[in-house]
Amino acid sequence: GGVNPALWVLGAELVPFAPVDEARPGVAQAAPFTAWLGVDRGRLMLTGALGAHISRTTVSSETGEASSMEGALRPTFGARWYLDDPGIGGPTGFLTGDVGGVIPLAHERSDAFSEAEQEAWDAESASLRARIGGVEARLGVGAELRTEGGLSLGLVGRLGVLRGWETEGEVHSASWTLRSHAALILGLAL
Repeated sequence: GGVNPALWVLGAELVPFAPVDEARPGVAQAAPFTAWLGVDRGRLMLTGALGAHISRTTVSSETGEASSMEGALRPTFGARWYLDDPGIGGPTGFLTGDVGGVIPLAHERSDAFSEAEQEAWDAESASLRARIGGVEARLGVGAELRTEGGLSLGLVGRLGVLRGWETEGEVHSASWTLRSHAALILGLAL
């Protein structure tokens, strides 16, 4: 036998109870929804994914409209190594690892702000973006069940470390945050 031909897999990962990161208000520790594309090579699947968590608020009043947004985009690249040849009908365990970034999103705008007030809010938004951003590495274990029609359903648990950094004036600070989450995985072989 030779190497199995690559099979494209389109999927989604759902984290139903994504806890909010206390150090970075408005940002979930894991993206509640992540879309991914994978190349399945039998016992190895390589994946690229994009997750997002965005919280947006808009308030209208007699003096104008104000809006604020906090959140992050999370691009990741990873791999799954199946402990056995994934087959149809029974669950297959896997180990997974990925690395990615946390791209910060934050802004505050209002029709009622003076130019000085908007500049102050822009500075606060920049500070919040600095606290949100970082790079992340995660390891996990999971199990997946594949069906005849190319659908797959699984669960995964991950433990990750986030490296954040912030610069305000001459002060540079870095942080390490350990976090975990569990997710439901859906996939469709293309």
